[in-house]
Amino acid sequence: MSAIDRAVKLLEATAQTPAGLGVREAGALVGIPKTTAHRLLEDLWRNGLLAKDAESGRYQIGAGVLQLATAYLSRLDIRQRALPHMRRLRDMTNETVGLTVRIGDERMYVEQVESRHALIRRGEIGRPYPLYCGAPGRVLLAAMDDEEITAYLNRVSLERFTDNTPVIGSVIRSLVSEIRRVGFAAASAELIPDIATAAVSIANHTGASVAALSISGPTSRFEPLNAVPHLVETASSISAELGNHFKPDGTDTIEPSGVNQQGEEGK
Repeated sequence: MSAIDRAVKLLEATAQTPAGLGVREAGALVGIPKTTAHRLLEDLWRNGLLAKDAESGRYQIGAGVLQLATAYLSRLDIRQRALPHMRRLRDMTNETVGLTVRIGDERMYVEQVESRHALIRRGEIGRPYPLYCGAPGRVLLAAMDDEEITAYLNRVSLERFTDNTPVIGSVIRSLVSEIRRVGFAAASAELIPDIATAAVSIANHTGASVAALSISGPTSRFEPLNAVPHLVETASSISAELGNHFKPDGTDTIEPSGVNQQGEEGK
């Protein structure tokens, strides 16, 4: 194998090992000497494609891989087809509209149309966010099957970002069940204080969820439940662009009091 082939193999092996790889383990998996593995891992680390734990010395996938993925995802058909609809939704609600996709155990904004209000809060395109908190994340989580969700919850660290962040597996599963029942997620101040968000799924021609469409705004002026009808209609239009022509009969309503502290959602 060439050096590039070996480096790619190391990236693939690391991506498939959430706990990270040590030098000896990585070399054995790829079938190269420990010294060669160390040199290539260090090269990948210096270029941001791998991250290295200072204490254990183990390597994990780095932010550079996500940036490359974003560059690829930005050219996907879904982004191009969604953008005109997202602009119309922003004009209708005058709040920030986001398009989020799942990448492994995380999610990432691949497109965003910002509110024209002076006071706004935007997500960072290309930055990884958790799946278990944030309305777009849990919409994507709800699209996974129960076994996938259990495996995900067993391997990720549930970090608390605000007092409202859900960090108990049973609570997250309950919130996922509610999303599946009503067809949307809505709450506030879970990932970022004082930000409310509503999100729904976008489906392709097979019916599979491929992205989450969201609306976000400051809790002082934005009530996510009020935005759900516009959000559902827009997501249906985008899904139709992708070949999915199913039109929902309606969406159940969650009363604001039904979104408790552990269920509140932020961007």
